[in-house]
Amino acid sequence: MNDKVKAIFFAQYLYQNVVCSYAYNSPIPLNHIQQGTDEYLLLRSINDLTDEEKIILANIYNPKIEFTDTQKVEFAGAILRDITYDLGAGSLIYSSIFEFKDYLRSIGIALPFTFLNDQNQPETYSVEKLISLGWLTIKPNN
Repeated sequence: MNDKVKAIFFAQYLYQNVVCSYAYNSPIPLNHIQQGTDEYLLLRSINDLTDEEKIILANIYNPKIEFTDTQKVEFAGAILRDITYDLGAGSLIYSSIFEFKDYLRSIGIALPFTFLNDQNQPETYSVEKLISLGWLTIKPNN
């Protein structure tokens, strides 16, 4: 089950330069999913979002929002504080949570991962759990 779940997790980051291995240290494109390897994803922490990325998040949440860029950064920060620990469960109201998660994954942000286990029940791995499994490493803040 673990290799299959790992492949599903990796698939969320397909075609990004985020996959590493102990055989090579710099990220390469994730073009295919190969089970049973030592590959891991090199991702950014949600705490490392830039102001520009936060502005995009505020616009995803409400494209008609009439805030200044500074207000959008603060607004996105507040949204992220509210949902950071519950992203896997989809706690944000409206469909914005899916757009948020898709955008965050598209820029290489590590997020909790929810899948169906062998009992066909949803199970969520936290970012910390994914790190402990060796499936991802957080990129050092530059």
